Order: sequence, then structure tokens, then C-alpha cells
Amino acid sequence: LLNLEGNAEGALRIFEELSEDTENDILDYEKAIIFCRNGDPGRCEQLLIKAIGLNPGNPLCHLGLVQLYTDIDRVPEALQVLERMISSDLIPEQAMLMQGDLYTLLQDESNAVESYSRLLTSPQFAGEAAERIVPLLVRQGRTKEAAFLAKKFAKGCC
Repeated sequence: LLNLEGNAEGALRIFEELSEDTENDILDYEKAIIFCRNGDPGRCEQLLIKAIGLNPGNPLCHLGLVQLYTDIDRVPEALQVLERMISSDLIPEQAMLMQGDLYTLLQDESNAVESYSRLLTSPQFAGEAAERIVPLLVRQGRTKEAAFLAKKFAKGCC
């Protein structure tokens, strides 16, 4: 509650006290977020890696690491984390969408198209993937494919 109320220092103190008795991925994640907000990406990274070591199945810790690496311009490392998430079946569809976004950020349209294309059969992510892939296909001169996807996944009616 202290953290939610903006008292990061008080929250960190309590998280540290709780961590003295037991190692816990959630506590490490929460501390990592505080260190990140306070401008200490190195300590944030250490805590997120530790949290993943404690509980490799916690997707929040992986996503935190992806966000950290993206924010500090270590996008190739963020992509590696996403690839591990996909291969470990840890929210793979969300990881593929983020992977496509990062490839787009890097202007690697081929890999972005590949990442988004893998989601076109996903009931949950197909629409978002199609929205992102259509402009890439148009830029690549693949207008027929882009038009097909735009029509197939168009929102609304008529």
C-alpha cells in the first residue's frame, strides 16, 4: 500500500525486511520496480534476474526485464528474453506481439512480419497482429496480402 500511495522509500524498507527471512520472486520484483523508478537500472536488473532464478515461471518478472532492457536501449537482450518466454511457453502470444513491436522499433520489418504472422491464428491476438502487420506489408510492396488481412480483420461492420 505504501508503494501504491507513492511512498517508495517506506515500501522498499518493508520489502527489504520481508526479504531478510525468505527469498521471494514477488518481493524482488517489487523492489526492482522501485529501483527502476528511482533511476537505478543496474540494481533493477539484478533483482529481476534473481526473481526469475527463484521462479522461472513468473511472467511478470520476464516482462519487467524486457521493459527494462527496452528502456535502457538493450533491445537485443529484450528480444532474447522474449524468445526464452516463447520457447518456454510463458505467455508466448503476448511475447510474440512484443517481439514484433521490438523488431519494428529496430526497423527489422522481415522479423516483425514473421512475429506478427505467427499470431494471425490466435483468437486473442490476431486483430492486434493484423493491425501491426498491414502497414509493414504495404511498405514491403505486398499490397495484396495487406488488403486481404485488412479486410479479414477489419473492425466494425460494412
